[in-house]
Amino acid sequence: MNAAALSYNLAAPAEPIASSFDMALLNAARSIYELYCEVQTDIMRQPTGIAINGATYRGKPVFCKSPILLPGERFIPIAQIDPELY
Repeated sequence: MNAAALSYNLAAPAEPIASSFDMALLNAARSIYELYCEVQTDIMRQPTGIAINGATYRGKPVFCKSPILLPGERFIPIAQIDPELY
């Protein structure tokens, strides 16, 4: 098989979040973000988004620009979670 056929486009832009999954995943990401904001009031760093598992809805804040996700995880940017910040 051709090596070019196996290459991946890592610089592909992220697709809009609402078109690629159900709103339950977005609501779970918002809940995770709100809990983070409540608990980490002393050392509040602004995450770039939430990495969340699509099957279990468990997730965590992510602070890097290009997160490495586990299989089944989705990255939801903070602009989708809290649009008032942007």
